[in-house]
This record gives sequence, structure tokens and C-alpha cells, in this order.
Amino acid sequence: RALDLHARAVFFSTELVFDGVTGGYDETSAPNPVTEYGRQKVEVERHLLARDGDWVIVRMGATVTEKLGENCVVEKTYATLMGADAHMARDNVFSLTAGRETVTALLALRERGEPGIYHFVGEPPVNRAELADWIINHSRFSGRMRYTETAYRNIPFPEPRPLRSYMVGPGTYPRLGIRLAPPLPAVTRKVALLDEKSDESV
Repeated sequence: RALDLHARAVFFSTELVFDGVTGGYDETSAPNPVTEYGRQKVEVERHLLARDGDWVIVRMGATVTEKLGENCVVEKTYATLMGADAHMARDNVFSLTAGRETVTALLALRERGEPGIYHFVGEPPVNRAELADWIINHSRFSGRMRYTETAYRNIPFPEPRPLRSYMVGPGTYPRLGIRLAPPLPAVTRKVALLDEKSDESV
């Protein structure tokens, strides 16, 4: 409908369009989703790729939000580490991007973005155990946090998820004239916010 009205269509997609066999997927890599979520994203991507008009596909990894109670991988990992039986996989590698960096990239896309596929990802990628280590190292509640390292295949999910879904953006940053910041500063900010909430509950 947006294209029929000659408006720009911005579709937010995901790195889960890839199968996670190799990792390091760029804007030209062929999707091969292994989850229903990824398959639905690919369906819309293919619809846009077959259309003329002013459209962009923005693929993202996990987002570090700046509020509580949102779909944030740092908040979920923090809560898991505060529990009794946390397991983290060092072989599961994914992209992590700060929410405020996404806003910056979207503004650049509005000014300079031509139709096509863009990857909004912070670099370098991170693995689950590494993210847990970042949280522990920057939390005032680190003494209460612990995890057992395991292989990703040993963590049960309702459906299989990609092992190494992380993306790179060599075709995105030159087109937009920007580069997204590394994810660690966003993680430390979110941990500080989560610590404040934990202070209130103690």
C-alpha cells in the first residue's frame, strides 16, 4: 500500500533470515531461514525485491534498548544470570546494536538511502557467553550472577535457531556515510539501568 501511494516503505527485517552456518553475512548473502520468524521476513523481503518504487529493507540483529520492559537481549540475559540455572553458549554468535545507533542510521537512511538492503549492526559481533561476561563485569550485582558454559545445541528451543547468524555491513556504511558504534557501551548503560531496578527490589 505504501508503494502504491508513492511513499517510502521501510521494512525491518532480521539476521534470522540466514541459516547461521557460516556467519558474517553481508547485504548480498542469500537468505536461508531456519525459523518461522525468519521465513516470514524473507517472504516480505522477496515481495519488495520484486517491486519497483522507493523501498528499503533494514536487517538488524538483537537491539539494546534504553528502557526497561522491552524486548532487549541484555535485559533478558541479566534476568537469566540472576536466576538459579543459567547456561550460556560461546558458540552462538549474533549481531548486537544499540537502539540509539539505529535511530542515527535511520536518519542517515532518510537523507541518503537509495532503495535496497541495509544491515544495521554493531561490530564486532558477540557470543552469548561473552555478553554474559560483559553484564557480570559491569554489574554491582555480579556476586549474585553465574552461569554454566555449554554448547548451543544443548539449550532447548521450540524450534532450531541459527548458530552464527551475525551480519556485517560493508555495503551499508559507505552508502550512508556512517558507522555504527561498538555494542559494549550500550550494554554497560543498560546494565546500570537494570542495577538501579535491582536496587529498588532489594
